[in-house]
Amino acid sequence: MNKINKNNASETVRQPILSNDQKLLLIKLIAEYKEILENKATDKVSAKKKNSTWKIIAEKYAESYEPKPSDSIIVFWRNIKTKARKYSSALKAEAMKTGGGKTSVDNDPVMDAVLGVIHQATVRGFINKYDNDGDSSTVADIINVEDEGSENDVFEYLLSNQQVRDWAKIDPSNLKSKISAPLKANKHNSILHT
Repeated sequence: MNKINKNNASETVRQPILSNDQKLLLIKLIAEYKEILENKATDKVSAKKKNSTWKIIAEKYAESYEPKPSDSIIVFWRNIKTKARKYSSALKAEAMKTGGGKTSVDNDPVMDAVLGVIHQATVRGFINKYDNDGDSSTVADIINVEDEGSENDVFEYLLSNQQVRDWAKIDPSNLKSKISAPLKANKHNSILHT
């Protein structure tokens, strides 16, 4: 934002709203340098590298449109990342709804472009395979089978490799399994260090 001095008073002048083409150009430029700009390091060297990269992006943007200061582009990027995360959350919430019908969230190419640039862990969080609303995987994903055999063959494969237990053979005596060797070692080491 530009500051204009009028009789020793400073006013903030609002920058004009960016068109979708301008936003997409900025996102494309930011995507070229995303390894630098999305780096979570905050040391002096990284900060200096980020600042110089923002200036390069501002210069490249000025080749096509009215120049914008790098500070303005940084604020744009922070704000649009926040909006993209909210957009992604709304899409996920919409997908979890039941009943079908028309979705209430419209596709936004700008938000889709931003989601393609930012790190997915900051958008979706970490995937927990035990979470019932997490991303689901198929049995084919687990053992990398591509349309070979039937689902019964896959289940038999998992049973034979002891990845799935045959619950018909389970009784109360074998519900408690033995402690594995790595856990025994950790338990032994923790006892020694206490």
